[in-house]
Amino acid sequence: MDIVKIAVDSGLQVKLEGCIDRDENRSVVGSLQALQRFAEALRSSVALETQDALEPLYWRDPLVDCRAISKLIEADPLMLI
Repeated sequence: MDIVKIAVDSGLQVKLEGCIDRDENRSVVGSLQALQRFAEALRSSVALETQDALEPLYWRDPLVDCRAISKLIEADPLMLI
């Protein structure tokens, strides 16, 4: 997750103030509306990452639509017998 990109995309201005060794000092300026957009974008990004992390690995198989199969089984559990 690129938090600086999310901030800029939300309408915040991110300024590089200086560098000390490998640390970058930045300041962020913007409107309250831009801050609200940033918070929403950040929350959405975290929710997507959390959902992906909790999803079983076998559900990520591009050849099998596991979600569709799961819905079919939930609708009629006896269809597999």
